Amino acid sequence: MAYELHDQALAALRNTGPELRNGAPNHAPMVIEALTVLGHDDAILPWIENFRPQLADDPRTSVVLDGEWEAALGDYTRLGAWQNLFRRELQSASWTDVLETWLPRLIPGSMASGTHGIIRCGHASRALANAVTPARLDELAKALAYCAARYRLVGGEPRLDGVLALEEATRQLPILETSSDRSGPPPRVVKRLNERPDFTAAVARLAPPSNVSVALSELAEIGARLYLHDAGRHPLVLLHTVTGPAAIQLIVANGSSKLAGIAFAYSWQALAAWASAYSRGLSADPLPTTAETWKTIIDLSVESGDDHAIKFAEACRRLERQYPSPVFRAAAADWVHRVVEARDWEPQQLVDAGIRTRLAAG
Repeated sequence: MAYELHDQALAALRNTGPELRNGAPNHAPMVIEALTVLGHDDAILPWIENFRPQLADDPRTSVVLDGEWEAALGDYTRLGAWQNLFRRELQSASWTDVLETWLPRLIPGSMASGTHGIIRCGHASRALANAVTPARLDELAKALAYCAARYRLVGGEPRLDGVLALEEATRQLPILETSSDRSGPPPRVVKRLNERPDFTAAVARLAPPSNVSVALSELAEIGARLYLHDAGRHPLVLLHTVTGPAAIQLIVANGSSKLAGIAFAYSWQALAAWASAYSRGLSADPLPTTAETWKTIIDLSVESGDDHAIKFAEACRRLERQYPSPVFRAAAADWVHRVVEARDWEPQQLVDAGIRTRLAAG
């Protein structure tokens, strides 16, 4: 894959923050990396210009976090200091060593940003595996800083003490009551699982995987099935049950077996949280399929300009190659058609349909 325009695009985003003007996560760095992998480099700079009105400024400070980093976890007012800490770390150690050190510290709190910080780390890791450049190191620093600044725990440590396979463990997850209010930012909804000790117990019933890479593909396949079963209710939230494990795969591809085991456990916990908070569980119906080709799905995703459609199509295509299942293509097609069909809807209609989770600024 060619990354000729990737660093130029990162430079164009240099002074933009990890969240948009309306408070939603900023997907721009992830989108440009996904467009690179999809071979749509020509769409990168026009996409940025169309997206730019939504972007917010990045904080600027000379302060660097030092020994007090644990006390600063979850403190978004110190985002700039977190960024400077990771810039310093990446100057004195390899990016893979920095991930080995910091991901186990940060991934327990990744649900606070709806796993977007970790997903951003995945895209940054793949770009760095292609070539180490100053722009890509800075992107990883920003991704790690976002994980740290939005840190918040959900459930206890996922110890995976059980004997259940992934599908059965997913079927035994507790589901939040249908009467529960699911409006507003998804991390706020997921936070209610802290009041459910049965959630932590259900997560622990999973047996540890013998092969983490294969288990992450299987986890993403279950996520695609969860998405398709409830795409009529909460499609935007549930597509992260696919993109989350897909991003973890990109991170652990260059890490140790210890890192892979930790990352898998928290990836499973994140999927379990999305499933418990937003889904009705796995369906017993036959797996959905689509006759559309990947070229059609990807071209439509790029044409739509939708940030999630681009990232979702790339992740699903990659996962299907690793773990053949019709649900990956069906899920990618479902989302992009929902986006295209709703392009003229009012903001509140999009929120009501689960295509957006909050109204735009203003």
